[in-house]
Amino acid sequence: MSKNNAGWEDAFTVLQEVRPPFIPESAEVKTVVADLPPGSAGFPPHRHSGPSFYYMLEGELQFELEGEPPRVIRAGEAFWEPGGDVTHYTNANNRDDIPCRFVVTLVSRSNSAMRELVPSRTSMVIAPSENNPIKKSAISKNYDGWQNALTVLQEARPPFIPESVHAMTVVVDYPPGSAGCPPHRHSGPAFGYMLEGEMLFEIEGEPPRVIRAGEAFWEPGGDVIHHSNANNRDDMRCRYTVTMLGAPGQPMLTLVDAEELEAREHLRAPAESNAPRSFVKE
Repeated sequence: MSKNNAGWEDAFTVLQEVRPPFIPESAEVKTVVADLPPGSAGFPPHRHSGPSFYYMLEGELQFELEGEPPRVIRAGEAFWEPGGDVTHYTNANNRDDIPCRFVVTLVSRSNSAMRELVPSRTSMVIAPSENNPIKKSAISKNYDGWQNALTVLQEARPPFIPESVHAMTVVVDYPPGSAGCPPHRHSGPAFGYMLEGEMLFEIEGEPPRVIRAGEAFWEPGGDVIHHSNANNRDDMRCRYTVTMLGAPGQPMLTLVDAEELEAREHLRAPAESNAPRSFVKE
């Protein structure tokens, strides 16, 4: 492509960095979008078998975990939960006038259910205040239709997840025509969701393809080179959020030098014959 990588370092905004207490063995990872209508109580109290990493797409979410006070998460913010024995009490729509949507990366035990319901608590009243802007306690709402609120976009079995994983939720924003980040590697798998625009995505061993707004993607990390995450359009921005499960003490990404790129060129997959013109190198 006749684009350049200028300014790629400024395209990354780190929203959260956490060290989950554990990652299940032989984990499988799902990327899921949840869509809660106005006034919805969301999901009944439940647990996940591993940690989950969230990004709010629109609206406001009333969020409460066992051992933490309830709080409101707004569009553009990230949050997480450790899973395991910790109960997720509330993920209700905090508004009665607008929908609430979020995307979540669920790291679960292999072949386990997405969630396990737990008995509800005794009713409680949450008093709104300046520091606790809860519109309505989830207890006063109902859970009708929660089973239909989830759309699974992808399911993956990463070949490995680093021990003592360092999890990071990032938003990447490339201007029109940007070539994105130069070829690089991640120390662990990464799971993304396109927020707007189109990305030209290529990892070693797979043909380049275009990812569009509302679609999910992932890469295994490790030795695999990520060749392209360019903006595929010259007339609009390209934005996506990604959760990276990296090795502790390692950088977000490591650039690959020209000598190694040349030595591994044979490992790249050619573009498919019906690929858009933007796939073709000039």
